[in-house]
Amino acid sequence: MHRLAMEKLSSNERTLRARLPDWDDLGACVQMAVLSLAWACGANAHFPRMFEAVKAGDFARVAIQVRNGIPVEVIVGGAALEIHMNERTPEGL
Repeated sequence: MHRLAMEKLSSNERTLRARLPDWDDLGACVQMAVLSLAWACGANAHFPRMFEAVKAGDFARVAIQVRNGIPVEVIVGGAALEIHMNERTPEGL
């Protein structure tokens, strides 16, 4: 089970590195938030506004979209971020 989980984590990170060219400069908190999203929704999850904001380094604008519609506050890079639930992943979420 541990091996399987680590393989999935590594796969997600490879995909995210391709999607976010400045991955190494994002900082651990941002990386953990994006990896968490990838774990839950897949590394190719379709959240274009969130990825655009991450690429721009605009963490006040970053919004993580999830399915259940409950607003939550998340701390990423020291900034409180509103989570928006209005987009879906290609996998059907």
